[in-house]
Amino acid sequence: MEGFLRGKYKMKGVKNGWEQTPRVRYAVLDIEGGDILNLPATQFPLQDVKYTKYYLDGKLRTLTPSSPTQEVKVMYDTETDPATASFIARFDRKMVMVGYLKVHLWVEAEGADHMDLFILAQKLDVHGNPLSEFLVPNQGAMMHDLTERGGPVLRYKGPNGRLRISARHFDC
Repeated sequence: MEGFLRGKYKMKGVKNGWEQTPRVRYAVLDIEGGDILNLPATQFPLQDVKYTKYYLDGKLRTLTPSSPTQEVKVMYDTETDPATASFIARFDRKMVMVGYLKVHLWVEAEGADHMDLFILAQKLDVHGNPLSEFLVPNQGAMMHDLTERGGPVLRYKGPNGRLRISARHFDC
């Protein structure tokens, strides 16, 4: 199938130069408005990516490139709003993050049979306010009303993941 799609012709037998298209194209999305689109690459994950592990520091509630010296339990009350545990990483220079977000956690649902885990990596402004971007052009009065007064599915806040813990196998 790949050979057909990357061959001399795209569907309907029309020559369109598809074979010259880079195997990988990606975008660097900047929620503050500086998106860079259609960047070509020969492979994904990208060759020049430097993978960096960040560790949760439960005591300081931060993400840090070095492993914390002591183990700390982080708990939150599921009956409160918001029922979350948040960690912050601050960067002293401009940072471009491309690739997959992976999270390894050891969790326990005390007093419950199951748990749903939601992970969101979100960019904050210098004042700590969450940034987001609309997924659709925000043009016209009707679209403005929809995106300003709700429509969370139309708003991108950052990469996220969800997992029903009871459906996960044990790593023991």
